[in-house]
Amino acid sequence: MVDYTEGAGYQYHTHVKPGDVGRYVILTGDPGRCETISKLFDNPEFIAYNREYNTYTGTLDGEKVTVMSHGIGGASTAIAVEELRKCGADTFIRMGTSGGMQEDVM
Repeated sequence: MVDYTEGAGYQYHTHVKPGDVGRYVILTGDPGRCETISKLFDNPEFIAYNREYNTYTGTLDGEKVTVMSHGIGGASTAIAVEELRKCGADTFIRMGTSGGMQEDVM
């Protein structure tokens, strides 16, 4: 069994640690999109799945790249970005949908 405590180097919410993620990260809300996106990578590897945070890492053109889901809302996104940053990520690309609840907003 893996010891996911921060003392073991893992981030509390995302269960990633330095070395698990690339400097470039694709963020998506839906955890179900991560495996699909990871199939576009060379040598994708499942890293962790905890709460709404599903993570895969692979390479694109020889560069280490990660995809992670962040669930719904700004708070969970902020947690993902903060914990990824602590593990070496510095460039984030959001992939997915967005929308409003008002009919007059398109």
